[in-house]
Amino acid sequence: MTMIVSAPIMLVGEVVISLEQNVKLSGVIVATIPIVALVVVIFLLKATPYFKIFQKVTNRLNERSCASKFQVQEWCGRS
Repeated sequence: MTMIVSAPIMLVGEVVISLEQNVKLSGVIVATIPIVALVVVIFLLKATPYFKIFQKVTNRLNERSCASKFQVQEWCGRS
């Protein structure tokens, strides 16, 4: 959660500092921000279906392994 808040603040600070240092540099930074954002969005859109599949598989494995307390104790060597 802190990354969600701090990243945009750092981005604004980066642009302000680059404007003070070099205007051409700040133009490059401002131009690349939408490109990076687009790449991140595309990555998230591609990764989300895989995450949902992985979550379903994990849930099924957890349901099997935690079916009952007796089974868990039996698998751990306790009776």
